[in-house]
Amino acid sequence: MFTGLVEAIGRVERAIGRQGNRVFTLQAAFTAELKLGESVAVNGCCLTVTRTGKQNFDVEAVAATLEATTLGRVQTGDAVNLERALRAGDRMGGHFVQGNVDEVGKVRRIEQHSGHWTLAIETNRRTPFPLVEKG
Repeated sequence: MFTGLVEAIGRVERAIGRQGNRVFTLQAAFTAELKLGESVAVNGCCLTVTRTGKQNFDVEAVAATLEATTLGRVQTGDAVNLERALRAGDRMGGHFVQGNVDEVGKVRRIEQHSGHWTLAIETNRRTPFPLVEKG
């Protein structure tokens, strides 16, 4: 589980294909604190740490994740939003977010109102259940 709040901006040191998946080598301020198997949200997508190092760490995105998210377009040198998974007792500054992404939508309209914004987002209707109206 995640809060949905960006903890750090990381940098992609390498993005390579592996049997239809992609392995990302990332650099972040909290790299030294990570453990193998830990979950990290990368641009909002929950991925598992597959290698740790002193300066960087690896995560792997499977083909289905690459298809349903923007991670398929992430390249070496890009900046990515990062958040470590919640631990029991952590402060909840945002929302409970699982980090599971169903698809990428397109913002078609943004309207500014008194004290809030309304976004019209187009989806391709592959998602078999209703999207969350507020979240």
